[in-house]
Amino acid sequence: MPRAAKNTKSSDDAGIMAVVAKQMQSSWEKKRKEKEAKYFTNAEAVLEQCVTSGREEYLEAMADMNAAYEQFVQDYAVVEDEIRKLLLQLGREQQKMRDLAESKHTQMVDSEKARERGQVQGMATAKKAMEDFHRFSNMLRQLE
Repeated sequence: MPRAAKNTKSSDDAGIMAVVAKQMQSSWEKKRKEKEAKYFTNAEAVLEQCVTSGREEYLEAMADMNAAYEQFVQDYAVVEDEIRKLLLQLGREQQKMRDLAESKHTQMVDSEKARERGQVQGMATAKKAMEDFHRFSNMLRQLE
């Protein structure tokens, strides 16, 4: 009988060992699941932190770009105003030049007309003088 008791004892030991092994496996499974849950929680937190950080960097970059664009638009408007001012000034100067050129042209035409009249008068005076000279010389010849 001792053999049967030993056999029973071994089967009890095997049963206990199976229960202990099952508990250990269950404990390991539980620890593994806890580690996985902790890992995923940490990974989710890190990912959320990265997303938040990336979002903040993106928003800062967008704000910087918008500020730079607004500064560009303001600078561009100032330059455009300066160009417009210079073009208006240039237009006024061109108008002055046209008026001056017109005035000079009118003066030249009037001067040319006066010169022509003077020449015509001079030629008329010269012609009359020549006619008077011829008449005078004819008179002198007749007196001779």
